[in-house]
Amino acid sequence: MKTVRFIILLSIFILQQMLTGIEVSAQDGSISITSEISYIYGENLDFSARFTADQDPVRAVIFLRSDSDGYTDVLNAEKSSGNYSTLSVSRDLSLAPLTPFSRWTYWWHLDFPDGTSYDSTPQIFQYYDNRYVWNFASGAFENTNIQVFWKSNAVDTGQTVIDLTAKILPDLQNQLSISAPGSVSIFIYQHPEEMLPATNSTGEAYISGTTLPIESTILLVVTDDQESVITLEQLLPHELTHLMLYQRMGDSYDNLPNWLAEGLSVLHEETPDPVLRLALEEAFQENQLLSLQSLCGTFPSQDQASILAYAQSASFLQYLLDIYGIGGLSALLDAYQEGATCEGGLSRVFQRDLSVLDSEWQASLGFPGSQVFSIFMPWLLLAIPLLLLLIYTLFLRHKPAPE
Repeated sequence: MKTVRFIILLSIFILQQMLTGIEVSAQDGSISITSEISYIYGENLDFSARFTADQDPVRAVIFLRSDSDGYTDVLNAEKSSGNYSTLSVSRDLSLAPLTPFSRWTYWWHLDFPDGTSYDSTPQIFQYYDNRYVWNFASGAFENTNIQVFWKSNAVDTGQTVIDLTAKILPDLQNQLSISAPGSVSIFIYQHPEEMLPATNSTGEAYISGTTLPIESTILLVVTDDQESVITLEQLLPHELTHLMLYQRMGDSYDNLPNWLAEGLSVLHEETPDPVLRLALEEAFQENQLLSLQSLCGTFPSQDQASILAYAQSASFLQYLLDIYGIGGLSALLDAYQEGATCEGGLSRVFQRDLSVLDSEWQASLGFPGSQVFSIFMPWLLLAIPLLLLLIYTLFLRHKPAPE
């Protein structure tokens, strides 16, 4: 219970950082420094410091290091009101954005006229979206701290998300043979136009969910309506699967074929989307299925083609799981983790080319009007006249002789 209470108190402290400036103090001998940080998400980041020392520095900078990739930026400080004991640094986040929801370490560096220098104690801040006043709830599943931030007035949203996350994680842990992450933060927006700027994205006009795996953060759009629970049961498991896949694959996550990453995510959705099934059946009947080769990379941007891409990916992966089981999936993930190509991984694990697996999968679908029939249609058309000729010949042979 002490551990859970500590986690909750720590989460509340992080939430306070999102909404207010952060002030820290450090002292080293004759030098003491008090530093403050504040930001408006996507607009500006401001550092300021007050220090006392025996001499004024000839140079003062902020070192700002990304905890995700280790990149360190150096920002020159300015005097405030002509007094070098008060320093400030500003960064325009619209021109030089930070990675959304990322964690950063920063410290002050001062150079003095006598050749000495001083580095303050490194401090950490989390770059959350503080444009809104968030509701907040936290809970724990085994060793995973689950933090939920949401905008709607629904008081039970936080607990609903925590319970659903705790329900999904064991299945993913078992299927991927990994432990759950130490923490996961889930932000729930009410409208797509609210979430899109939070991702620093300039692409899609509509996006309902995304995962920031390095930051162990999930962003969702769940509108306040009667379908909100169904939407949540589709989006949250989908994005949690991406997060757990990153836990499994590490830096090799980007080497995963899109059909595998998205297919597995669709399969874990609590409430299946009937639109996907319908799209797959219609494309099958009309011989309009996408090639699996095309699903190795980026999915089509057009709505109908994109829906079909997700549907095919889930169906193909389910076929592989039905035939080869979790062991086959694990071997396939290992192959891609070791750098195999989309086709190379399948060939290595299942001893079949992608085109062969594609044909076998299609033959297993079993929709009415199977494509197998359409494939053999030309041969059937050719065989019909021959069959009629054979029947006619047999008829003549057995025709009674005239009396």
